[in-house]
Amino acid sequence: MLAENDSVTAEVTGGDTAGNAYSADAARDYGVDAAPEASGGQVTGEEDTALVLKWSDFNITDDSPAGEQGIVITQLPASGTLEFQDVSGQWQSVAEDASFSRAEIDAGQLRFKPTANESGFDSYGGEGVGNQEADYAQLKFLPTDAQNEGTEATLTIDIKPVADAPAVSVALGNTLESVRASVITVEHGNATITIEGTEISAVGISGQVIKPPFSDGNLNPGSANNTNGGDVIALIGDFNKLVNGSQAVNSINGDDKDYIFLNKPLTSYAVNLGELHQNSGYDGTITDLATGVTISVNNIRGIIFGDGSTMLPTDATTTITQTGYDIIEVELSALLTDTDGSEVLSDVVLTDIPAGVVLTGEGVVSQSDGSWLVTNPTGDSIAQLMLTMKVPVNAGAFDITATVTSSEVYKDAAGSQQVIDTETSTDTTAVEQYNIVVGSPGGDTITGTSANDIIIGDVAGLQLVPGENYNLAFMVDTSGSMSNADIANAKASLTEVFNTLQESVGEDNAGTVNIFLVEFDTQAGRNVSVDLSDPQALSKLQSVLDGFQQGGGTNYEDVFKATANWFYTDSVQANSGTNLTYFITDGLPTYFQAKEKESAVVGSKGGNRWNLNIDDIDYTPGQAYSMNIDGQMREVIDTSGNVQQWTHSSGCGGGSWSSSVIGQVRPEGDGTYEISELAGDGRSTTQTVVQNSLEAFALLDGKSSVNAIGLGDSLNESSLQAYDSDGIVQSNINPEQLADAILGENVQLPSGNDTISGGEGNDILFGDQVTFAGIEGNGLPAIKAYIAGQLGLADSNQVTAEQIHTYITDNHGEFNNSTGTVGNDILIGGDGDDILFGQGGNDTLVGGAGDDIMYGGNSANTFVWESSDEGSEQTPAVDQVMDFNMGQFGADSTADRLDIADLLQGENAENMDQYIKAEQQGTDTVLHVKSGGGLAEDGSNADQRIVLKDVEMPQGGSSSDFIQGMLDDGQLKIDQ
Repeated sequence: MLAENDSVTAEVTGGDTAGNAYSADAARDYGVDAAPEASGGQVTGEEDTALVLKWSDFNITDDSPAGEQGIVITQLPASGTLEFQDVSGQWQSVAEDASFSRAEIDAGQLRFKPTANESGFDSYGGEGVGNQEADYAQLKFLPTDAQNEGTEATLTIDIKPVADAPAVSVALGNTLESVRASVITVEHGNATITIEGTEISAVGISGQVIKPPFSDGNLNPGSANNTNGGDVIALIGDFNKLVNGSQAVNSINGDDKDYIFLNKPLTSYAVNLGELHQNSGYDGTITDLATGVTISVNNIRGIIFGDGSTMLPTDATTTITQTGYDIIEVELSALLTDTDGSEVLSDVVLTDIPAGVVLTGEGVVSQSDGSWLVTNPTGDSIAQLMLTMKVPVNAGAFDITATVTSSEVYKDAAGSQQVIDTETSTDTTAVEQYNIVVGSPGGDTITGTSANDIIIGDVAGLQLVPGENYNLAFMVDTSGSMSNADIANAKASLTEVFNTLQESVGEDNAGTVNIFLVEFDTQAGRNVSVDLSDPQALSKLQSVLDGFQQGGGTNYEDVFKATANWFYTDSVQANSGTNLTYFITDGLPTYFQAKEKESAVVGSKGGNRWNLNIDDIDYTPGQAYSMNIDGQMREVIDTSGNVQQWTHSSGCGGGSWSSSVIGQVRPEGDGTYEISELAGDGRSTTQTVVQNSLEAFALLDGKSSVNAIGLGDSLNESSLQAYDSDGIVQSNINPEQLADAILGENVQLPSGNDTISGGEGNDILFGDQVTFAGIEGNGLPAIKAYIAGQLGLADSNQVTAEQIHTYITDNHGEFNNSTGTVGNDILIGGDGDDILFGQGGNDTLVGGAGDDIMYGGNSANTFVWESSDEGSEQTPAVDQVMDFNMGQFGADSTADRLDIADLLQGENAENMDQYIKAEQQGTDTVLHVKSGGGLAEDGSNADQRIVLKDVEMPQGGSSSDFIQGMLDDGQLKIDQ
């Protein structure tokens, strides 16, 4: 075959013998069907993507028409899959010796599909073929046409790696711990004093914070740690141990500059102060009831107590806020999608976490930009890594965003890792804290946190708040005046109380609850101390209850001291929390302890005396104690606590020894024991009986808040007020109803006038007690019981703060209940979408920024909007007043008021149409408000909308008429 020619020419020349030349030539065209040729080639695709092969990829040359050209697959690739598209459009695997026409290939019906996550290209180096080799795959083929087959050739396929997005997950796990504490802040003039436990800071004072031990018992300006400036003198602990050497403080001269902080509650002290005199401060005395030590004070600027009570000038303000934190699990996973070893995973970056939140766990590193790094030195997948996060309650709601990158890599000739491609993934989880704050029956100032708070201003009865610790004592009278039926009913009621409390302890994030149960009659008797988390706690309590028997007189002093001693025990001291005592009795005291002493003569022989000092031995009730008297061990305290005195009588054979009871070892009320005698006739309540009882009560009151409950009708309220910490006594209680009295069920106590600020977060505020028809009790237990019933949950104690918050938010109309025990409260929602329940009383409700829902409740309420509470024209704030009552404010007992004076800027009675427009929408009246004026005629540019639910404008009345009517009736307050 002659290349580049299509004909052959032949020519003959020569000569004959005579020398004559001759020649001849001929030409003929020809056609030769040559075999096709293929040089093979190389194509490049991407990981996880099918590569459609083109005819040109095979590098085939042929003189035949295109319609006759094709290939035969002689060897399939070892990696990946060669596929063709059948007539139905489905891709099928190619078999060896399969043939394909050029037309089919040009139509895109032949493709190569790499195995998932595999790749191979030149940068991997070497000469191998396969995953992570220099070439990924090879296929062999023969070029063909209608007549011939060419020589076998090879098509090499490179697959460039492409990074796969890693699978990252961040989620919240369990809440491991919830800790809450109160912070007292006092502002007076330029001074701001902040107290959290025994940690005290002060700014704006000219002196300093002074804590014990002091160098002298008389704290005068310029001496004994007392500076000449304005100091905060902290008397932390018992007064008899505040000076070096455990000595008492005698006097303090404040020079009209110093403040005193007493770390115990107000009820732990007897304070006798005169009036605050101009430029001279307070004068008087303070007695520590636990020790009886009295300190004389003069020229004191003010006094602050550990429970937030104060004695300060009228221009001082005190605020109690809640602090604390949650320890929350954070579950983190970051997994490579491509796991053939070609990809590596970066460190995980956690962002959007506010300052103050602390993450801990394997590989966790805090970054200077506020982010957190979870290091991954191996580059492998991170599976189910559990971190912990300490979140202060003021952190507010926030997101955690986890970001991680996977990288396709190879090693260059020098062995260094080079990145080919990267892909990044993120995941986000929301962090919202839920916090419960419960006030007291009295007037409280409560400030919430940045969490989603549920604040209940007033409660009655014993209510355990999740996460808080409690030490609870129950002193039960079993004297002869209690009938057997009364004893039985009291036992049944206490069993109900203990069962209810243990159910509370069983819920998530419950604190530690210690219980002391003691019966008393002539003296304190059977008792037991348990931790309610102990599986045997109820059986131990029941064992003591089963032993209750009526009989004897009534000894307040002895049981008060016994219970006070319990509050000094190690288990109680280690359980910092709320100390509460329930004093349950049906009669006044008729016995007391006399001749109290620490030592007694327990042996005498001739002129020799042997003394027992009860403070020198480690006395344990129920254990006998012996000592060496005249060379022989003799029992001086028996198992009943009786103190024996041994006397030697001379006589034949060296004489004899005999013993007699001279007293008993009884609790002293300060954690130790004393030797005393029973006194009183068991029938009469003399002045001496009362005095001893009151002194013992002061010891107990110094360690615990005491709630007195009078059983039956023989005791009136005034008889027990001296034995109740706040003087609010429950009297004339049937023993069958004792559980109700303790747990606050069917008990009506007055609600205080509270000031409650929600702070940040989506808060739910209740001004008064919360009750429900058909559910016993009030406050938090009643809310839990109601929500458990609505959700179909069997155990109300398992209802979480988050479930409470969510249910009330979704069903707030079910909680607008007035208790009949009303307080005139101030509720301030703060930032966030809040729900406010004024309930009873003439309340002031300030929704704050956000979209708020407000229920005023009964009586005349004022709904207030302040400057900056509004939204924007694009996103106006929408607040709903759910129960606005029309009428003349101040004259009609239930007529409410809207106070928008601070919200509006520049308004007056003549230009109100520039600021507010009323419109009927269904059954509601909507007030469109533009805080800065310039309201459009249709109200469309309002930055605040106030919805008065179920309030209808008068038929035919205009917006101006409605607004003017509200102004005339005092129901709309503006600046005029």
